[in-house]
Amino acid sequence: MIKKILFVVMAVMFAACSSENLIDESNSNQSLLISTYDGANSHVLSSDLKNPISEENDLYYQANAKYIANSPIVRMQSYLNYIFAFVPDENKIVVFNKNTRKFVNQFDFSSNGLRPVKLAFANATDAYLICENYNKLIVLDIYYFKTAREIDLPNFATDILALGNQIYIALPLQDQIAIVDSRTHAIANSITVTNRPYIFAFANSAKNLIVLSAGGGKIAGDPIGTISAPSATNIDISTNSIIATNAISIPGYDITGKYPKELAITNNDWAFVALDSMLIKMDARDITFAIHAYDAIIISFSQNYLANDLFAIEKTDFGTFVEKLNPISGGIEDKSQSQLNITSFVSF
Repeated sequence: MIKKILFVVMAVMFAACSSENLIDESNSNQSLLISTYDGANSHVLSSDLKNPISEENDLYYQANAKYIANSPIVRMQSYLNYIFAFVPDENKIVVFNKNTRKFVNQFDFSSNGLRPVKLAFANATDAYLICENYNKLIVLDIYYFKTAREIDLPNFATDILALGNQIYIALPLQDQIAIVDSRTHAIANSITVTNRPYIFAFANSAKNLIVLSAGGGKIAGDPIGTISAPSATNIDISTNSIIATNAISIPGYDITGKYPKELAITNNDWAFVALDSMLIKMDARDITFAIHAYDAIIISFSQNYLANDLFAIEKTDFGTFVEKLNPISGGIEDKSQSQLNITSFVSF
């Protein structure tokens, strides 16, 4: 009997280690936390897209008897029981419990004047941080909430994602995707991607990385003066080889001077790209297909992978909308309008 139990346990462990998968901390409920900024303080609010949001219902303030920050929160990321709130103007990331909204800890980078951009979570204890215009990758211990080490990068990074032990980092001015191994904390490989690789996302199967390049002459510090159109690259993760690269062109529109600001790929393998004042739809299986979905100034996406929900924040002349988008068409299924200054949000 004991041998049988051990066999089952080993089989489960082997299955868990046999393939790398996207870390998914979402659940199937529609739960949104929204940050707003009133010019003096940031607020953390909840939304169901049905009822108006009010800064009087500040969940963080109610739990901690103080405001989370005096500057805007520009990104919120959910992992385990935590929400990581990015406040670059105060050079910090505030960590609070996603259920109780109680303050847990914070990472303070004010001594170096660093502006945190995005985290990638490799496991329950390690997170990898990129900062604005900083050519180092910062490893954060999210168990003891301290900086563990820094890893030199060839240049500054604009995006970061984790898949298993591999941390993918976009280095646009190097025309490179660097891959850091979380077991060695060192760059283990790199992939040359031309045209200034800027943002990326994994396809639904987690076997392909779709990279969107900004194009030359658009990123601050780019020595190339000639402007080129944005492009898409499909990378096979198993071999770290490029399957295809294609310039992004939208019938009836000249997007040469534009670059992709936000990217989300749904479980249906449709990619949605915020491109200045338009939303475009791409096929993550065939990057040659790209069309104009509709005009919109989208500043952020957030996804609930288990429910296959895609949310967006859209800025308009009539206020800000928090929207639930159809994962296939990108059409708006539900939305909530607000006159508040919404700066970021997260679904989980």
